[in-house]
Amino acid sequence: MPATPMRMEKRGLSLAARAYFFEPKIAGLRLLLFKTGSETRVFSEQGQDCTRLFPELHLVPLEGSAILDGEACCIDPQTGAPALRLVTDRLRIRRRARAASFALHRPVVYLVWDILQYNGKDLRAKPLIKRKSILESVLKENRFFRMMPYFDGSEALIAALQDTRAAQMIAKPKESLYTGKLPRDWLEIDVSSRPYFISD
Repeated sequence: MPATPMRMEKRGLSLAARAYFFEPKIAGLRLLLFKTGSETRVFSEQGQDCTRLFPELHLVPLEGSAILDGEACCIDPQTGAPALRLVTDRLRIRRRARAASFALHRPVVYLVWDILQYNGKDLRAKPLIKRKSILESVLKENRFFRMMPYFDGSEALIAALQDTRAAQMIAKPKESLYTGKLPRDWLEIDVSSRPYFISD
């Protein structure tokens, strides 16, 4: 796998909210997606080639080539919330026909939060705020591909917590780079222990 996914550190602390983007932590499967021309390859966070397991993700709605980072999630029809088991069931599939059936009857949505490369240009040394801007300009959302929602500033974050009812949020500095190492500034925050930051 030609790119190493960044990971989050769990921490509780006070943050200057306007210096960060905040994303809800979704119950899903972390995937890196590589699009080159008409070919798409999908890898798990551990480097497992999952391409054949997610046929609904083979047609990426952007022009050119790209490497995307995000979370595949599947909505439980009984609860209306993302359910991790519905996605991890894919990892046990052995037959292509079975994968095609899952894609038709229980499709995933790939929530994209980062773009690492676009048309051969490495974007990892650009700040996150720039990478998100590029991603928003090139990704054409559809039923299988969506931008991961993110929030900017304390008031927007408070509203987001109420809307998403997320148990954790991921805080990422707007100026952070994509290093492929454990970043000390990408933080997983337990929002059940409020108040925990929210200072402009």
